[in-house]
Amino acid sequence: MTRVKRYERLSDAIPFDTKHTAIPNLAQSWNGAVAHTALCSCAMNLLNITDHESFAVFAVIGGIVFVVLVYGIVTYNRFVKLRQLCKESFSDIDTELVRRHDLIPNLVNIVKGYAKHERELFESVTAIRGRAMEALAASEHGSRDQRALIQQEGLLGQLLSKLVVVAESYPDLKASENYRKLMEELSMTEDRIQAARRFFNANVRELNSLVEQFPSSLVARSFKFEQQPFFDIENPIKREAVSVAGLNSPQA
Repeated sequence: MTRVKRYERLSDAIPFDTKHTAIPNLAQSWNGAVAHTALCSCAMNLLNITDHESFAVFAVIGGIVFVVLVYGIVTYNRFVKLRQLCKESFSDIDTELVRRHDLIPNLVNIVKGYAKHERELFESVTAIRGRAMEALAASEHGSRDQRALIQQEGLLGQLLSKLVVVAESYPDLKASENYRKLMEELSMTEDRIQAARRFFNANVRELNSLVEQFPSSLVARSFKFEQQPFFDIENPIKREAVSVAGLNSPQA
C-alpha cells in the first residue's frame, strides 16, 4: 500500500532546485489574476454608469420632444378652431350685408321721388353698392378680398349717411309710411351688422394675438396661419339719426 506523503508547507512539495523559480512564478500568476479581476470589475462598473447616463440623456431628449409635439398639436388645433370661428362669424356679417344691399335701392327710389336734384348722390350710391356686392361675392377667397369688402362697405356707409341726411330734410318724406318702415328695416339690419361685426372682431383679435405671440408664432409660420383684418364700419343710420336730432334740438 502506497502511502501519500504529506507536506506541511507548500515549499516542501517543491524540489529544492526549482523552489527558487516556482514560488516567484506562482506569486506572479496570483497577482495577475487578482489584477485582471479588479480591472474587469472596474470596467463593468464603468459600463453600467455609462448606460445609466445614456438612458437619462435619451429620456430627457425624448421628454422634450414629446412636450414640443403635444404643444404643436394643441396649438395647431386651436388655430384651426379660431379660423373656423372667424369664417362662421363672418358669414353672419355676410347675411346682413346682403340684406343691406337689398334695402338700399328701395331707399334710393323713395328719396329720389322727393330730391331729384341729388342725381349724383343716387348714382354714386348705386355704383358703390355694385362694387360692394362684387367684393362680398369674392370675400370667401381670403383676407385680401375681405379688406376690399371692408373698404367698399365703408364707402357705401358714408354715402348711405348722406342719403339719410337728404331724406331727413323733407318732412313729407319722413312722414311717409313706406319710408318709416324702410328705415326701421334698415336700422335693424345695421344693428345686426354691428353685433355680428363685434363677434367677428373678437375672434379675429384672438387669432391675430396667437399668430403674433411666441412660441405659437412658430406653429403659425409653419402651417401658414395669417392675421386677418378687423371688420370696422360704422352704423350710418344711428350716426345720422343722432346728428339730425342734434341739429333739430332747440337752442338755449
